[in-house]
Amino acid sequence: MLKTKKGLNLKNPRTWIVPGLIIILLASAGFVAARKFIPRSMVYSIKGVLYGPPTITPSPSPYPTFAPFLTRTPVPLVDGDEILVGAGDIVTCGGDGSVMTAAVLDRFPQAAIFTAGDTSNNTGTPAQYRDCVDKTWGRFKDRIYPDPGNHDYMTANAYGYFQYFGQAAGDPHGGYYSFNLGAWHIIMLNSECHDIGGCQPGSQQETWLKADLAAWPTKCTMAVMHRPLFVSGAVDNPQVRPLWQDLYNAGAELVISGHEHHYERFAPLTPAGKPDPQNGIREIIVATGGAILEDPKGPQIANSEAIIAGEYGIIMLDLDPTSYAWQFIPAGPGDPSTLKADSGHETCH
Repeated sequence: MLKTKKGLNLKNPRTWIVPGLIIILLASAGFVAARKFIPRSMVYSIKGVLYGPPTITPSPSPYPTFAPFLTRTPVPLVDGDEILVGAGDIVTCGGDGSVMTAAVLDRFPQAAIFTAGDTSNNTGTPAQYRDCVDKTWGRFKDRIYPDPGNHDYMTANAYGYFQYFGQAAGDPHGGYYSFNLGAWHIIMLNSECHDIGGCQPGSQQETWLKADLAAWPTKCTMAVMHRPLFVSGAVDNPQVRPLWQDLYNAGAELVISGHEHHYERFAPLTPAGKPDPQNGIREIIVATGGAILEDPKGPQIANSEAIIAGEYGIIMLDLDPTSYAWQFIPAGPGDPSTLKADSGHETCH
């Protein structure tokens, strides 16, 4: 039988476990006194040795239960000019881009505001919305019409996004809705198709879109969706083409997108990307709300009319009953005299 020089039987735990625990407790007390160790961590470490790593059983993420918040349903269409301002890809925790663009929004105290996805450009957790988004664009929350993006869905079911915006963001199982602003019908679409059952013909969102367009016939219609169908230097997002097709068939004028972190404006196009000055949809990417800016990933493609890279900013849309004007308003960084802008005017179909 194996024994130590002092006669302890190492095969009998009772002869060494008590002295061992006493030694561990004394050692931990010394560490606590030196503020170098936390007893709870020691307990977890001992459990890990004795029992191995815990087995984690994933539980499904819940859909948010809305707190009381403004519920938006389309109001009647009316004649008159309206201003709509906004951008996509807005807040990165620790960044100052959203501070700069929020300062531009302060110039429009009465305007409706949209987000084109990724309001939180981190992982869309409730804490990131509370601690980061709320400190900049959050002060406009009562007049924001939000749209979800891929970063929002990095938290399952976009829980942080829907919890933050409440009923203003639409049904959390879909995240799409519409509203009227003056004479314009505006549709907020969810381009995270794989998270909501698809965007293909006959999908729940695509079926809803057709019905919504039929319910609100008007001369001027636009949509907001996070992922652009067309973009210079990157792969397009063909999953949203059926939504574009429905908008094109209904005579929509404009689609505002985000996702690619620059500003880019296209000529009016068909869903297949062919120029159509009479009936095409103009796409404008405004992913410049405050997330890390990026240059296009390749050369400017055909039918792209303007690109602005490396500058934060918002787009202002002046919507009147028969036409619209756009203006990209830069927020920096850089010398204000050298910042690039973009503007134009178009008559509705």
